[in-house]
Amino acid sequence: MYESIEFNFLCLYTFVINTLEPSWALRTSVMLRKLFKDLSYRFDVSEVFTDFLDYALLVMKWQDHQRDFSYYEKKYEQRHTLFQQMLDQLSIESNNAGEGMKDALGDFFMDEISHGRNGQYFTPQPMCDMMALMTSETIENNQVVNDPTCGSGRMLLALGKLNRNAIFIGSDIDMTCCKMAVVNMFLNTMRGEIACMDALTMEFRKAWQLDYKNIGGCNVPFWVEINNKEDSFHFMNQTKSATPAVKTPVPNKKIKPVQLALFQ
Repeated sequence: MYESIEFNFLCLYTFVINTLEPSWALRTSVMLRKLFKDLSYRFDVSEVFTDFLDYALLVMKWQDHQRDFSYYEKKYEQRHTLFQQMLDQLSIESNNAGEGMKDALGDFFMDEISHGRNGQYFTPQPMCDMMALMTSETIENNQVVNDPTCGSGRMLLALGKLNRNAIFIGSDIDMTCCKMAVVNMFLNTMRGEIACMDALTMEFRKAWQLDYKNIGGCNVPFWVEINNKEDSFHFMNQTKSATPAVKTPVPNKKIKPVQLALFQ
């Protein structure tokens, strides 16, 4: 009975926040949240969400034949299969009826995990779309676009709507945000790199490089983890940008100051 009441509440809640969403999006959003509730009744929601992101990244690392899912089987026992069901629902919602480039993961994070703590309210998607049009009306193929505080990757998704054949680079100081951005880029077959680093101090933790291979006529995305900052395209590019091209002029002490000369 309790589960039925909880599910009805989730339906009502999701309907309110997605009044303009089509019915299929409403169903997948509700189911995604219900599956998450079923997984997190014994654990902290932040812990379960982190495990979900790591699970999603592990599933998406299809080229690694040594993948080990035993951590989830031991911790969540029979309920570990709910992670795959969550990923299925997330993929459907992110697909956005074939248009893609929807940050369903970021919406879920704000609604269920952060609740605005530490200022983690991401820029609304319509605002990102507007900013993308204002700053980059046209984007060429293989053009590099960069968001140094990418969050869940919404701005990169907005730019991807203009041309998904660009190279998308993003960074964020928060590891959870970086993982969300990687999942979003993977689900939309976007090429580029997401780096977990401080764009101001250049403190580097790790990065994920994303690309795709054409297999049987289909572009299949994949990602590779980067732990050495010298191998990170984003870090090295930012380092070059931070180095001034023109040296600061050194004052010539032999030249007599003109202002002081006026009083002699």
